[in-house]
Amino acid sequence: MQVFKEVVGDLWRFIKYEVTGYPLVVTPASSNTAESLVLPPQTSTTTSTVQPIIQKPLHLEQTVYIAYPQTPCYLRPAFVLDTLIGTYSYGMAVTVVGEREGWVHIRGHDLEGWTERIHLAVDESEVFPSFQAGQVYDAHHPETLKLRTVIDDEFGAGVLQRPLLNCEYVWYKLLQAKKSFPWPPVRPRTPGRWSEILRTVESVHVSRVPLTGAVMEYTDAAGVAQLVYVQAVTPEETVEIMGMTGVNDGMFEQRSFTNEEWRALDPKFLIKI
Repeated sequence: MQVFKEVVGDLWRFIKYEVTGYPLVVTPASSNTAESLVLPPQTSTTTSTVQPIIQKPLHLEQTVYIAYPQTPCYLRPAFVLDTLIGTYSYGMAVTVVGEREGWVHIRGHDLEGWTERIHLAVDESEVFPSFQAGQVYDAHHPETLKLRTVIDDEFGAGVLQRPLLNCEYVWYKLLQAKKSFPWPPVRPRTPGRWSEILRTVESVHVSRVPLTGAVMEYTDAAGVAQLVYVQAVTPEETVEIMGMTGVNDGMFEQRSFTNEEWRALDPKFLIKI
């Protein structure tokens, strides 16, 4: 996990510094300007083709998101010996209390202090992934990296540089819905083994009846074990699913199984109770 965090950290620093060529700054909260305009450094021999960054200003009591794994929180807006008072996890929502010269005073999750502005995102889309049906998400895709940062590379696929896996997507959806399972120390947790591993866990119900928010485990027509997230179940018992079920590794799919179709697959549905 530590290796994966370092990789994500390096990528984040590369995007923020190497690609743009200059650090980000933010307009002080007291400013009346609508946007903060930061110009890239210019050279005397060439004209820069890098577009200036327009960064949204922050406001008091605004909700922002932690955009870096284990973001440090300091007692004061400076790097001073022994003033680190805690860390925030990636994706946490925090409240802006104030800001000063590239530092932001934030509050949230029983922790209040200062962090650098570069560690914060204004929009959820900057830290949480979004997916499109038919799109392949390989190991280096930005949305893959976001998801693996949220789940802390739970299955080790990031370290192995694998395309996004169906178990990863399902686990992400469970975490977002606060319905994650307490795993017993049994590995590997590959598709086809989830119901077997979790059947003895008291807080997990394994059923033949589809439920919204459940994990659907089944074997497809090609004999491949699948794990998908049940987005919805209609009154007609049509099951709407989301997950990585395509022929190509890392392909995201959204589809519906009619009552007859999902029954023919003889699936199991797992849900936190």
